Amino acid sequence: MQDIIEKLKAREFRPLFILSAVFFIYILLTIFPLVTYFSSDGVVQINGKNYTIKDVEKDNPRIARKFYAETNDRLYRVLSEFASKKVVSLAAKERNVSEKDLLEPSIQSPSIEEMRAVYEQYKNSPALQGKSFDQVKTEIENHLVSQKRRKREMPFFPNFAIDTIFP
Repeated sequence: MQDIIEKLKAREFRPLFILSAVFFIYILLTIFPLVTYFSSDGVVQINGKNYTIKDVEKDNPRIARKFYAETNDRLYRVLSEFASKKVVSLAAKERNVSEKDLLEPSIQSPSIEEMRAVYEQYKNSPALQGKSFDQVKTEIENHLVSQKRRKREMPFFPNFAIDTIFP
């Protein structure tokens, strides 16, 4: 190293040129394996020839579109789940409650009077027509509990909005 510095002081650039050339050759030899290793394209090899999704696009565009649609759908679901969990986490932290308490607050079961009032209001609807109160009591109870839960959760989430999800 000292020798190279001495030659540079003497204005001999040949060692620097050789060192630069060796480094450049090293970069050229390693870049292709690195790119192929970290490339996300799937490859199938048939009779020694490699095929990728680009070949599928050419030979059968319908299957390629299906692949892209499924991939985008999976990505959308993953991002949606992440966003939902993040919003719940931020809301719980803001309210100083646990995420479980935020998502599963204790809700009292609706009274028989509440359930009967809902039944009387909707008994002529197509969903309840011809069914007795006892037949739909459980469904009405679940619906009212769900409504109360949503109503109770709404104040926790006004400051957090999932703006956009790009799959």
